[in-house]
Amino acid sequence: MPTPSQTPSHQISCPKAAALLTELHVRIDRLPDTIELAGDECPLARFSGSFERSVPEGEDAWEVWNPPLDTELQKSREEMMILVKWGAKGLDVIYGLFEYLASMHNIPGALLEGKVGQLLQAIDDV
Repeated sequence: MPTPSQTPSHQISCPKAAALLTELHVRIDRLPDTIELAGDECPLARFSGSFERSVPEGEDAWEVWNPPLDTELQKSREEMMILVKWGAKGLDVIYGLFEYLASMHNIPGALLEGKVGQLLQAIDDV
């Protein structure tokens, strides 16, 4: 059985970010059982682990995380579909990262919108 996605653990102050993450969370939870469980080979697995202390003191969280996110999420529709996998090394980890950025670093929904939109489109495409 698929692993349920994480639920928000912190308050998200930006309404747009909260709405985007709620939609992503709902869509991850509705994935069919036929979707594979992500393993170490999943490109999103590189984001697994703790996000705490991932942003060095005095640095902007978006500047730290945006480049690696772009590397994995700015791909063709076909390549994005490969990312649609269950579990802690799949969509759950990217949801957790977005939730961390929105809640702990106040990253606004306007910055998350394109990336979340790409993932929602990939979920629709599978």
